[in-house]
Amino acid sequence: MAAESSRSWSGVTDQLLRLRRLEDDWDGQGASAPAPATVDAALGVAGELRAVGVPPADRAIAGVNGTIFFEWHDAGRYLEVEVCAPDRTEGRWVYTDTNTVDEFTLTR
Repeated sequence: MAAESSRSWSGVTDQLLRLRRLEDDWDGQGASAPAPATVDAALGVAGELRAVGVPPADRAIAGVNGTIFFEWHDAGRYLEVEVCAPDRTEGRWVYTDTNTVDEFTLTR
């Protein structure tokens, strides 16, 4: 992850709050909207990451199956943290040069 970021955690929080207003089929192709409890969990994850000094995510977006992704992009790799459900958060480092993926689970 880049050491400096022009993003802010308050901006990420704003993105998450906008995701709360999504409805099913938000993409016009049948995507499920994130449940309010999943958005709340994502807000909690954001707060925990911020508290331990993780730089703000580049963006927070909805997945098509009702999940929420945080993404950090860097040269040659990116990190995504996916809030799958209120009690389950997964992550993966994706190395674009080698197509290697390192997966992990975060516990709360």
